[in-house]
Amino acid sequence: MPAPLSAIDAISPAFDRAKQQLFQPFRFAFWARMGLVALATGEFYSSSSWGGMHFTLPSARRNSGYAFPGPLQPHWEYLKRYLPWIIVAALLLFVAIVLWVYASSVFRFILFDTVLTDRCAIKAQWRQWRSQGTKFFLWRICLGLGIGAALGILVGACALVVAATGALRDPRQHLALLVLGGLAAFLLLICLIILAALITLFARDFVVPVMALENVGVIDGWRRVIALLGADKKGYAGYILMKIVLVVGCTILFGILTLIAVLVLLIPISIAGAGAYLFARSAGLLLSFPAIAVGAVLAAIAFALIFYVIALISAPAMMFFQAYVIRFLGSRYSLLEARISAPPAPPTPPTPPMPPAFPGAGVLPAGPG
Repeated sequence: MPAPLSAIDAISPAFDRAKQQLFQPFRFAFWARMGLVALATGEFYSSSSWGGMHFTLPSARRNSGYAFPGPLQPHWEYLKRYLPWIIVAALLLFVAIVLWVYASSVFRFILFDTVLTDRCAIKAQWRQWRSQGTKFFLWRICLGLGIGAALGILVGACALVVAATGALRDPRQHLALLVLGGLAAFLLLICLIILAALITLFARDFVVPVMALENVGVIDGWRRVIALLGADKKGYAGYILMKIVLVVGCTILFGILTLIAVLVLLIPISIAGAGAYLFARSAGLLLSFPAIAVGAVLAAIAFALIFYVIALISAPAMMFFQAYVIRFLGSRYSLLEARISAPPAPPTPPTPPMPPAFPGAGVLPAGPG
């Protein structure tokens, strides 16, 4: 087995692999399917996980007569009428998130298989990897529950300390405790976030390939990965640092491309939306149930189109990062290296045509007389 590739040395073969699969030759159907894979796995490199979301709360303005409504003002009575619908919407959203997490768990194996074999047959690969994806999905649920429990313990411990010392009743007397305790809680929270991110990264990049190649469960996959980590700690540390640098660079590059594409898409979508609004307003159907339902469906289609275009733009980055994982891990994992070095399977020969029936076939000879 050749010497392991460093995190830097694995970049060039990974880039060549992604370029070959996407552009040599260019296959539109393959790109379209990889867009679906990117959409299912959530592999978007056009924005950071949280950086694109900004929330602002309404604030009181001078001489405007507006004040932020209190939680028990008459607005609550207005919301109570729609409380059942809000609960139903929340439940549907929860179910949709769970289904997406399940689909992304299976598609994680489909992505690995596609980049490794240069074959993307989503239906066949779904049947092939559904069992392993289900195991990975259950592990992700357990991981989320564990992180939530750790966060709850941290918050509960802080609340107990504050309640036991009476720091909130007399903050000035406990200023040092509040400052030091808040700093300690913040550092523990940062450590928890980093730990969760590392576990997720290693599970996605290394445990999934081991599960796919050895047909083992998540726990056995982690045992194999931990053994690999112990044999090359510096190499995997370099991988983490290089992965951060590459993700930041791809986020900037594909963020610019995505912004341009979304702005181009918004022009016809805005024109169509404005035309539909003016038509509904002139016909007196602006607030009718059919108009609202049709508008909601059209808005959902527009958002789906935008997200799919974003996924298509992110497909090259997704392919590169998966190829990067395969090249880096393959130089340390003999089973994966054997799959990389194996010659491609020969194409299936065409089925020979059936020979024509000879004259008189199936005709019984006439008897005497």
